[in-house]
Amino acid sequence: MSATTTAVYEVAPEVKSFVEKTHRLLIDGQWVEAKRGQVFKVYNPANGEVIAHVAEGNAEDIDLAVKAARRAFEEGPWRKMTPSERGRLIWKLADLVEQHLEEFAQLETLDNGKPLTVSRAADVPLAWICSATWPVGPPRSKAKRFHSLCREVTIWPTHCVSQ
Repeated sequence: MSATTTAVYEVAPEVKSFVEKTHRLLIDGQWVEAKRGQVFKVYNPANGEVIAHVAEGNAEDIDLAVKAARRAFEEGPWRKMTPSERGRLIWKLADLVEQHLEEFAQLETLDNGKPLTVSRAADVPLAWICSATWPVGPPRSKAKRFHSLCREVTIWPTHCVSQ
């Protein structure tokens, strides 16, 4: 059995293509190598096989990322947007997550060794529910989809509920 095949399903070509790449760090809007050039292996805990290689950032990389994030917050467009404009962008992101749910679920399963059904039904949907809707709730145009999804999810993480 290979790192991109499981006993139950064949990994989608898009997912296989994604994990086969060596991943860099996203700093200041650019994909960059780690300053020391090191990478670490990501293992599939279900079978112990290497599924990906990822840039291994260190303190210097973290400092650059934090400075870039601060600059983006202080000078970038997000701070100047109205809450409704921000909300529209967050919902656009949620729509993209929903469109690619299967790919994200397969990645989550490969990375964590959990059943694909759990990734599909709970982990990926809750990722956008917790970040995009918990503080303010969904806009009315999205409420029907939100409530339908909530009925399907039966496992509510404590950190999500306590916000």
